[in-house]
Amino acid sequence: YTFFMNTPKKLSEKIALDNGYIKIIEKNFQNKDGSVSNFLISSISKNVSVWIFVLPVTKDWKIIYLKEFRYWPEKFIINIPVWMLDDGLTDLECCKKELKEETGYISSEITYLWHSIVENYFEWEDRYYIAKDCHKAWSQDLEKWELIEVNIATVAEFEKMILDWEVECAKSAYCFLLAKSKWFI
Repeated sequence: YTFFMNTPKKLSEKIALDNGYIKIIEKNFQNKDGSVSNFLISSISKNVSVWIFVLPVTKDWKIIYLKEFRYWPEKFIINIPVWMLDDGLTDLECCKKELKEETGYISSEITYLWHSIVENYFEWEDRYYIAKDCHKAWSQDLEKWELIEVNIATVAEFEKMILDWEVECAKSAYCFLLAKSKWFI
């Protein structure tokens, strides 16, 4: 079964807000009935709007995860290393940098799992990686506002944490499930 739809006609696009970190883009499209719909799209004020998620796994197949204070919900959440792709860095360089800074672990085997768009009204992409054979090599090198505790769990324990709703970051759970479904863990 094939379904064809016409792409809506874009009438205009302008930056409504850019504070140097977040950018809001206003886009107007003509609907099939001739009326106009207005959309506000969130973006990042960088050349590339990409978030990199990396699932660290030790040589003995244990998951390295973070308990990280997040300022929106004002509490600690369970997460994996994630960072906005810095201008000028490749995905792999960003994975290595964030893994080292947030956990103190390094890996020489980082594999791309998949990507996803965030949502309809966000102009950025998430990319998911697994870092295998991780080993501790450094101390954490955190930003002054980062509060991160490094923890380790078996694959079964981490999966149970997801199923028991302890992992509130859906993207961390998604990265884990991608790795598991592709037989990496």
